[in-house]
Amino acid sequence: MNVFDHGTWSRYQPDTMPDGFPAGLFVGAIFIRNDVSGVDWYDYLRGGSLDAVSVKAVCRQMSGGHWIVSVATVEQSRLLPDGCRVVELFDAIDFTDPNAPDPQSLFGGKMYDPSTNTLVDAPAPPVMIPDSVTKLGLKRTFDELGQWGTVKAAIAADPKTQEEWDLATSIKRTDPVVQGVIAVLNLTSDQVDQLIIRAHALTA
Repeated sequence: MNVFDHGTWSRYQPDTMPDGFPAGLFVGAIFIRNDVSGVDWYDYLRGGSLDAVSVKAVCRQMSGGHWIVSVATVEQSRLLPDGCRVVELFDAIDFTDPNAPDPQSLFGGKMYDPSTNTLVDAPAPPVMIPDSVTKLGLKRTFDELGQWGTVKAAIAADPKTQEEWDLATSIKRTDPVVQGVIAVLNLTSDQVDQLIIRAHALTA
């Protein structure tokens, strides 16, 4: 598969009505031009700049700086690259195959890397670790692991820890009761992360 980068495009408002443009549509119409050359998007299409049978992809820049394919299609009329980057994919799909996949299902969500001119799988979003979880969520999680009996005994072994457990409405990772459980079960940091994520999911 060969990839051609058509650059980034942004919305603008022309000072005068373009030649041949219907007067009634000028107000409220969306005009887009290339950020480098300044060529108007519709002039670009009319000039045959995109191949008739290639896959065209509109890539939107995400907060992390990644360019993610939001639209992938053969039909150039479906493209509106307002604030986006346009790339063209050649030999991406065998359209002689009646069972050829839809371009959107194949490339939607992929990440385009301008430095290497390649499409790759987008990185997985970071896993968010909740700040706190409920006692019910923790109990259910330890029940699933078959460790609630051990945890309950460890809490009951220290009156202060038992009191903290009884009075708590939510449990934070840094709370002494959690640190005590970590020590009893000899949990790694990653295991604690997974424990908290699961406990949060069970009561979400």
